Amino acid sequence: MATIKGTLNKLDYKVSFEITDQQKDKIIQRLLIYYGKYCHFGEGIMQDDDSTLYAPEVLADICDDIIEFKEE
Repeated sequence: MATIKGTLNKLDYKVSFEITDQQKDKIIQRLLIYYGKYCHFGEGIMQDDDSTLYAPEVLADICDDIIEFKEE
């Protein structure tokens, strides 16, 4: 597979990213842990309080620990 590269505009600055195949695998692993923990999928995630409360933690882990966005 190919590396995914890009930039995102955030307020007055940009952040760049470069996601490798290894990082893609880690993202999927992290999501599967989340799905396994809460046993909800699709719309069920939105209807369960715990899965909704902990979703931002999963996204933060993926952003900070796996993707590692870089400010430009």
